[in-house]
Amino acid sequence: MKLSATYIRACATFLILTLIMIASSLPLRSNSVATALGAEAAGTLTELSLDDGVTNCLMGPSRASVGKPGFGWANKLTPSSYPATLRSITIGFNRRDVVVDLSEIYNIVVFIDPEMDGPSNDQQPDISFLGGPRGAMGIPRGTDAVVTFNLITPVTIESGSFVVGAMDIFGVANFPAFFDIPGKSTPAGSDSFFTTNEGENWTAMSDFDFGGAVEVCANPGSFLIRATVESDPVDLLTTAATIKDPLAIEPWSVCVNPAIETALVTNYVSDNLTVIDTSDNSFQNVAVGDGPGGTADGPFGAVCSRNDRFYVTLFGSNTIPSKEFPIDYSTVGPGRVLALDPSGATLLQISVGKGPMFPALLPDQSRLYVPCAGDNRVDVINTATNEKIAEIPVGNNPSSCTSSLTGSKVYVTNFGDGTISVIDTGTNQKVKDIAVPDVPTPNISDSPPAANPWRGAISPSNGNLYVTYWGTGGDAAQNGAIIEIDACSEEVLSAIIDPAAGGTPAGSAGASGLPAPGGPLVRDEMTGATIGAGGGGGGPFGITFCRITPDDLSPSMFFTNDGRGNIGVIDSRINQLVSAPPLTSCVRPRGVDSARIGGRQTAYVACGQPDNCVLAITAPDLPENLADVPVIESASIGNKVKITGRGFFPVPPPGIELQVFAPGTLDCLTFKRDAKLKKKNTLIKQKGPLTDGRKVADLLRPNLPVVLRVVSPERTSRISIHFDQTP
Repeated sequence: MKLSATYIRACATFLILTLIMIASSLPLRSNSVATALGAEAAGTLTELSLDDGVTNCLMGPSRASVGKPGFGWANKLTPSSYPATLRSITIGFNRRDVVVDLSEIYNIVVFIDPEMDGPSNDQQPDISFLGGPRGAMGIPRGTDAVVTFNLITPVTIESGSFVVGAMDIFGVANFPAFFDIPGKSTPAGSDSFFTTNEGENWTAMSDFDFGGAVEVCANPGSFLIRATVESDPVDLLTTAATIKDPLAIEPWSVCVNPAIETALVTNYVSDNLTVIDTSDNSFQNVAVGDGPGGTADGPFGAVCSRNDRFYVTLFGSNTIPSKEFPIDYSTVGPGRVLALDPSGATLLQISVGKGPMFPALLPDQSRLYVPCAGDNRVDVINTATNEKIAEIPVGNNPSSCTSSLTGSKVYVTNFGDGTISVIDTGTNQKVKDIAVPDVPTPNISDSPPAANPWRGAISPSNGNLYVTYWGTGGDAAQNGAIIEIDACSEEVLSAIIDPAAGGTPAGSAGASGLPAPGGPLVRDEMTGATIGAGGGGGGPFGITFCRITPDDLSPSMFFTNDGRGNIGVIDSRINQLVSAPPLTSCVRPRGVDSARIGGRQTAYVACGQPDNCVLAITAPDLPENLADVPVIESASIGNKVKITGRGFFPVPPPGIELQVFAPGTLDCLTFKRDAKLKKKNTLIKQKGPLTDGRKVADLLRPNLPVVLRVVSPERTSRISIHFDQTP
């Protein structure tokens, strides 16, 4: 099947090379050198495989001949040392000769095999999660679609083998499995297995009499399934501290400034702030209004600036937003923004539209964009003069603003109509609305549209926008999602489909086990409590990436889910969930922000009623040598752009493409010439001018970022590096 260039680009792998360059007094800089992201696994990673890496044939029943689900294929893979932790699985799906539709979804399965004899008949998998060419990944990996899945919860064994594979549970099998002839066994004794009845009976390929019975493969061999194991015990999310401010009711939003070791938490119902010293997690409470029994201020969103200033929006109400009962803005007071110093003391107050929610600063800190949900607009504040300079009409009930990496655009989530508005920060005008995406839903032919976008965040590893959606229209089973939107085309790329990242239906008890509220959740003016808080359904709420610094560009995306009561980490390079444990001491996790504290990625999570606390949660760095993900070792820019690394693979025309995002331009710029792959696929070289005639060096501006994105039609791996700022 021949794919158009537009389609290939839309389905491409995106590798971001985030290049922040400070222009010197000279008109051009001759050269800058970047170093690779330094994240390494705590233990030794080893890839186990039976195949020789060259697909020889296809294995499995065709849809026409079988017409029902049940086909599964798996490899028994035995580590060479113990304990061994399974970190990721790589599987080859056929998208070459007989195309598997992009919307088809498989079940990825893991069996623990202490006897080392392969999967038993009727054995239930120890781990099972949805995946597929589109389902979990969102983007097909070219025609061959060799896909890597991180484990939702990595599992450790002290002896025996792992059996890893895929199961067709929806009747979509169409020669989906890649098969190698001859295979190799690493280590010896491993084998491939298949089933035609969803694991009721398994057959070892070493015992199978081919004899022409299989339609495509005619000789023994092995499935193209690999597993990456870590030799040391896995390091998952760890609760480092629980911070309990007795004056805080409904902690709501968080921002962290690692430079001054301070985290600020807005307490939406009690009208105060908790200011945390992240060096020892001590805290103080700061009132911002009258508090319980007085006029509702509702400190809502918080953002940290680099110049040691905090901005907090005052919503004008303490009514808790819920799926069941939208906010009645006729009862909401005037909106305001507070500017505070690091101690939480108010420096000044700025009037904005009604119902301000989650604001955003531009990368150069020059302007603050404030979504005013009650007036369907975004107000813009000049942070140098502290004056409102613009009011920008957007969609219905805007809930959050998010700046692009270059600051040229601000994305606005419109909670009321499901769209995302795009603002040109050069003109402070809305330039477009991104339509409501469809959410791929297992076993449902018509994907429901996403509804109620709540928060957004930009990934430093690919530059794309990730949005938490509280609900999806028309389907109670899939009632929430995290959506990825391409920063170049501004098209919806994928929905991360996993129960931990989905929501619970409106009216359900959710993680708290409490019934849904029977009316709006408002504060009792006499006691300060909120009757019925903590009940009802919910979904993905907060979302953040580890704070971007010149030396720290983590692909880890933290999110909270107040319906399921968990915080999760997603690897934004491959859009797979790494870990999402339930939080027994936080059944309503709300806002989240993260930074590197004490050398570790640390997320501060606001926990709403009934817990009313803040959790400090640490997470390990994601290893750069993840199976099937290239590694960028260095990059330089001058008359030529050069990128060196490992894990690059040659691809057919149009080949590798470089895209450039620059301050002051909304469009993706490309080069007039094709990029070249050199030195045994360890060097990407790009020559010549951009399509608009300029050179990359012409785009450099003081204190403003230039982002260079590497697009490969064959891969979805994403890597970020950061240029140093040496002239």
